[in-house]
Amino acid sequence: MKKSLINHSEATMLMRKHDSPLYVYRKRVIREQYQKLFRAITYPHKKIYYACKANANREILKLLLTLGSSVECVSRGEVERVLKVGFPKDRISYTCSYIPKDEIAWLISKGVSVHLDSLTQLLWWGQLKPGSRVSLRINRGFGAGTTSHVITGGPTSKFGIYYTDIPKAKAIAKKYGLTVVGLEQHIG
Repeated sequence: MKKSLINHSEATMLMRKHDSPLYVYRKRVIREQYQKLFRAITYPHKKIYYACKANANREILKLLLTLGSSVECVSRGEVERVLKVGFPKDRISYTCSYIPKDEIAWLISKGVSVHLDSLTQLLWWGQLKPGSRVSLRINRGFGAGTTSHVITGGPTSKFGIYYTDIPKAKAIAKKYGLTVVGLEQHIG
């Protein structure tokens, strides 16, 4: 059995002081795990993106910022939160999924990196910011998941531009002078 990072008397004291439920995070542990991961990456331009959807606690985000982490966001609220914490726009990545045109306009105004998830989003981006750089999420026709409702790739998945539509994506990019600088895939 794994040893707890907090003993019973410390937990009792903290719950009396802060009430319950209570979540306790150890900065030391987060820092050590981040540093282990960073050291394990061997390619020269290494960058770690913390997925905010895992835990968007402000104090954890502040710690990750000081460690040099970048962040990956999936909602406007997450982008607003990380900007407020102090992450610079070049360390924020946003992955779209079924967002409206006004949110794409907002993301453009914030200057964060965005992975566009559909031909419609690519078209909107081109209309709003012609001549810019874009990244695309591609659905290569396969994926994984525990049930059919969460499979993240394949013909029935909601994630990404289906690989057979790549010529359409290229045509939209050409029409608006967009340069595709990144490809991303969600396989599960």
